[in-house]
Amino acid sequence: MFNFLFGTGTTSSPSDPPGDSSMMGEDGKVSSSDEDFWILLTVLFTSCLWMPYVLCSMWFRGPFTTMGFPMGYTDGSNGVKMPAIVGRMKTAHTNAVENLVIFGMVVVVAKYQAYEGLEMAARLFCLTRLAHWPLCVSNVPMGRTVAFLSGWMVLAYTMVQMLANMNAVKALGGQEL
Repeated sequence: MFNFLFGTGTTSSPSDPPGDSSMMGEDGKVSSSDEDFWILLTVLFTSCLWMPYVLCSMWFRGPFTTMGFPMGYTDGSNGVKMPAIVGRMKTAHTNAVENLVIFGMVVVVAKYQAYEGLEMAARLFCLTRLAHWPLCVSNVPMGRTVAFLSGWMVLAYTMVQMLANMNAVKALGGQEL
């Protein structure tokens, strides 16, 4: 039942150049991998996080004030006191967008290198981001920090592994491992 969460997927080897026939399915179309699913799920989730904040803002400030440009108020409140949960939603969204940029760059380099650990890294990063938003919004003590640090450690570990692989290839005179 949870194979999409914990199942194993196929990965390409470092010797397979991007776009070669090993990435083609039987029908001749480019096949997607499990890491693509997790990457797109992370992007989809992050791209929807503005909605709860805007809906709450419309509820408390009204739709026209929310959609207008607030003059003179740097926090966008237009003088209306917003509940703390709305601020936490905005903070969680901002944090997700900031981390998505780093994740995106790691994915680009990992795909270019045909890094074999990308699927697990994408899965773990997605799960930590899925946990971060509700933990941040519900103000669970230490919850958002643990979720954030878990995602950051996944990215840091992946980057260190890719750098180590690049240095090992250089040490062998540019030959593949």
